[in-house]
Amino acid sequence: MALLEDMVSTLQDKADHFEAVPKIASQKRRETSQATRSHIDENATKHQQKEIQLEGLKERVQELLGNVANLQEKAEDFESMPKLMSTKRREAEESAKATLGALEVQSSEKDDHFSTLNSDMLTMLELLESLDKRIGVLAEPEPEEPQSQCLPCAGLLAKRHAK
Repeated sequence: MALLEDMVSTLQDKADHFEAVPKIASQKRRETSQATRSHIDENATKHQQKEIQLEGLKERVQELLGNVANLQEKAEDFESMPKLMSTKRREAEESAKATLGALEVQSSEKDDHFSTLNSDMLTMLELLESLDKRIGVLAEPEPEEPQSQCLPCAGLLAKRHAK
């Protein structure tokens, strides 16, 4: 009888533990979800800042292209001074090339950053998906143990089920 009471007590402790698992898993899922949302919000803010910077750079490029166009017009006006205009034009072209090169480098860096963010987000989504699967497995009910009125049979069934 004491053995059965110990078994019942043990089973009750296990049942209490298993009842707490979904609550803990739900709390962990919420914490992970909040952390992910926070990370996504941070990345969205960074993305917006990069977009603003990119727009500023695009405006600067347009401004520089306008300057190049103005210099080319002036060069046509001063065809009588080809040597001077040739020097000015070379300087403007070099400046435009240097600026465009810098913009290309910045654009490449931004593309690299965005691809890193994208792969990070995909990894987080995979982690969330695996967490959801594990939570689903933990939430499934345990199969019921067969019960018997015969005391020796019940002990054998409990041992077999424990294996």
